[in-house]
Amino acid sequence: MTRSYSNFCVLATLLLGGAACTPTGAATQQTDQAEQPQEDAQLLPSNTPLPATDTSTPVPSDTPLPPTDTAVPPTAAATALPVVMGEEQTADGCSIVALNPAAWQPLYRAYNPGSDPFFHIHTMEPGFFFGAELYTVYGPGWTGELGTFATDCTANGICIYLAPVQGSLYLADKSGQIEIVSLLQTDNVLQLPVEFILHQVTFQPAPGGSASGCVYVEEVKISIPVEN
Repeated sequence: MTRSYSNFCVLATLLLGGAACTPTGAATQQTDQAEQPQEDAQLLPSNTPLPATDTSTPVPSDTPLPPTDTAVPPTAAATALPVVMGEEQTADGCSIVALNPAAWQPLYRAYNPGSDPFFHIHTMEPGFFFGAELYTVYGPGWTGELGTFATDCTANGICIYLAPVQGSLYLADKSGQIEIVSLLQTDNVLQLPVEFILHQVTFQPAPGGSASGCVYVEEVKISIPVEN
């Protein structure tokens, strides 16, 4: 019987042009072997751990890490200039100047007694000057009291000087105002704090100086606190 099946396969191979003839048992064995891995997979214990899956993105070794700290920017007072000459001008053609007392060195301050007493405050910056001479006798319009007065050197004895650049000295005209908040002396000694505010002050060339044109300060507060 086996030989008859083999002869049939040989005859079928010759007639069909080389088609394979596989015994039924062999086909069944191949099918069983093909299905065996699936059955083995189903027989794995339920507590068998699955291989870990790494979902993180590797960082290339040459990728720079971000800095751990951020540099603190310099403060405005550390980088600001004591005076800034702007390009803008007033309607009268005066250059607008911005004063920054926060960037100034400690101010000179004193009360000068005598027959012509006055309070004296001024900067000590190289290449720049701001000064206030406030006379309590010269100029009858102001005698040392607090309040708001015109920046009039002749009538009030309130003389405000400004040199935005070295060699160009200006004197405040009488169109501006000074608001005196704290300015006192005791036994011919200046008392702290000192505080006054200038409002809308125009400066003209000082007599005998080489300055030209005019400059304008919208507002600036001069303050000397009590020393600890």
